[in-house]
Amino acid sequence: MPVRPSDRPSSLRATLLRWLLWPTLVALPLASLHAYHEGLAIADAAYDRALLLSARTMAETIRRVDGRFTVELSHAALDIAESGLGARVFHRIAGPDGQLLAGFDEVPPVPPGLALSPAYPALVHLYESSYQGQPVRVTALHHA
Repeated sequence: MPVRPSDRPSSLRATLLRWLLWPTLVALPLASLHAYHEGLAIADAAYDRALLLSARTMAETIRRVDGRFTVELSHAALDIAESGLGARVFHRIAGPDGQLLAGFDEVPPVPPGLALSPAYPALVHLYESSYQGQPVRVTALHHA
């Protein structure tokens, strides 16, 4: 009488393969998803630092002359946040009364009640918004 495959005892190699294959098939997608989110968080943090540096550089160009605020932006202030990956940087510099001093007036203002960034608590807001129908990352620096 021939022995059917289901009647044969399983080899050690086959048993180990089954024990390792299923957990690996589950763990691999989970590890990949985790690595993707970690990489995204690191890239976002680096981009936020570049935006904050650009905002600080722009803030340093604000002067008060004869009771009026003026802005003398250099290209360096705008170039800091450029990624070279086709990202465009829009800026809006407003005086204490909200009057536009430089940049684009349509850039979204800081939503009321928005908390300061926990990563950069020095009067800075980092948040997602939209501008001209496109999603944008906004850095709002309050400079005294």
